[in-house]
Amino acid sequence: MPQPQPLIQGLGTVIYAVGDLPRAKAWYAAAFGQNPYFDEAFYVGFNIAGYELGLDPNGTAGIGGSVAYWRVPDVARQSSTSSPLVRRSLRP
Repeated sequence: MPQPQPLIQGLGTVIYAVGDLPRAKAWYAAAFGQNPYFDEAFYVGFNIAGYELGLDPNGTAGIGGSVAYWRVPDVARQSSTSSPLVRRSLRP
């Protein structure tokens, strides 16, 4: 019998809102020893060990200063209100 897929497969992307994009890009490039794979005025993206680290100069920081996106096997299933994960997040 096949095993059910987990609701969350791991962290996919973390995007940081930054006030000074060139400075943040230089800092992350030095910290991780690599240049971004995507480098535009509206977004800079690094691939760090298979995870997306994004810098957004126009972003609004979430709790803790960043916004995280999780990998899921089936977005339609996960975004339905029948999903226990979504039901928990919809509670006040």
